Amino acid sequence: MSFAKHFKELLENLDLTQAGLSRASGIPSSLISEYYNGIKKPALANIIVIANAMNIPIDMLVGNLNDNTPIVLNDMEKKLINSIREMNVEQRFKVYDYAAFAESKSMRSMPPVNREVALAARDGNVDKKREFIKQNDKKPDTSEDEFE
Repeated sequence: MSFAKHFKELLENLDLTQAGLSRASGIPSSLISEYYNGIKKPALANIIVIANAMNIPIDMLVGNLNDNTPIVLNDMEKKLINSIREMNVEQRFKVYDYAAFAESKSMRSMPPVNREVALAARDGNVDKKREFIKQNDKKPDTSEDEFE
């Protein structure tokens, strides 16, 4: 199955629109549309951002998992996931930004949406970051699917 077809199915199954995903991810709607229509395939950085915005594993986004594929996690990963689920969007951004920085050791290789937020925060422009966080501050319902 092509990425575009799989991407369309995921958006439909998750009841998401292209515009909603664009707002949640910070990726321009024109680029989301190109992914949706099969004109372009997303770069790895945008795959990460999209999967986070859709609240799904990266493997599911790229078609390597379906809803029935078990994910095996070690104890540290389980604790990390449960901790992240308790965080608000601003705290999640900090974790993501730290992970991106630790992996890359350079802000130049950060995903464009996070680079923009990180640069705004670095320059003291927290209004832009707060506006994005306010628009996207929603916790997933984890009442029944806690990892044990």
